[in-house]
Amino acid sequence: MEISNVTLDLLRLSLDMATSEQKVAAANIANANVEGYQKIGINFQDMLNEISSMDDWGQKIVIDGWSSNWQAMEEQAIYKISDEQVKLDEEVASSIKASMKYEALIEGVNRKYGMMRLVVSNGRG
Repeated sequence: MEISNVTLDLLRLSLDMATSEQKVAAANIANANVEGYQKIGINFQDMLNEISSMDDWGQKIVIDGWSSNWQAMEEQAIYKISDEQVKLDEEVASSIKASMKYEALIEGVNRKYGMMRLVVSNGRG
């Protein structure tokens, strides 16, 4: 029997989202001087709304499905922003924000595993 750990599932999902945000900022930066390039954005709000009212087991099933097919989920969340120039300073700031978010999430994963390690070792670090 598998133990459901929604916290780790949500951390994994959040890491995927932060990585996707970083990729979008990098694409905008890389294409800033390409004539005709349309800036892209990414929005995960619809996905988050879908799981917000679910119980832990429902969230786990949905998140596992998303994680196994993340590239398709990412493509659904990306949208084009027509008639808006890429502003490099804003994209660099978005990139840094996504990077900081990723680092904070990794810290959360490390703490979660640290607590689990303590439990397994009966508190003998």
